[in-house]
Amino acid sequence: MSKRKADDDAKLAKKKRRWILRTVIIFFGVLILLIALAPTIISTPWGNGVVVGIIAEQLDRSVTMEKLDIGWFSGIELRGLHVANKNGDGHLVKLDKFSAEIGWLPLFAQELRIGNVRIEGLDIVISRDKDGRLSIADLLDEPPSAGGAESADESSEESPPADDDGDGMHWITNGYVNAVLTNSKITYKDEKAGSEIVIDEIHIPIVLSREVVIADASLKINGGPVEI
Repeated sequence: MSKRKADDDAKLAKKKRRWILRTVIIFFGVLILLIALAPTIISTPWGNGVVVGIIAEQLDRSVTMEKLDIGWFSGIELRGLHVANKNGDGHLVKLDKFSAEIGWLPLFAQELRIGNVRIEGLDIVISRDKDGRLSIADLLDEPPSAGGAESADESSEESPPADDDGDGMHWITNGYVNAVLTNSKITYKDEKAGSEIVIDEIHIPIVLSREVVIADASLKINGGPVEI
């Protein structure tokens, strides 16, 4: 009788081990599948809505976006971004298109690999009202520190290396990054001073390596052409 019970216990333990192993395999299989499908999920209307909601919450402004496409090998492409002013009157940022070649897999090794970047139709409007308050004042205000003197001591500590964002993330550019800002516009409206500055027809090709190189850049300030 005891031998039979021992055999039954051994079979039960074996089944239990198989069940645990099967559960672990299924769990990691689902996890890998979700990671593999993450760009596809984000690129769906539902995923785009989640991204828009996060941006709107962070900026405390109404945000709309036509399309966000992300691929493991195609990088990222964003179209038709619109960020309204906080009061709902006009826009803070409009963007026709943003695209960037990004290596996603190296992120698991805390490396951010960036290739070509293109920004088209960026339109930024910043204003100052008659009371002297900027339309982006809430975005510039720093939240109060809860650490007091302790926070001050922390801020005096040595800064992280230039290629480290402080959390161990390293920016890897494979030598250079071609970034192009084209057909863009920046407007500053000062109601208090009764003036307006418009910088438009901006075309700035930038090569980022160990140095920042700007070549054949052009723009207009209040209608007057400027070459850089």
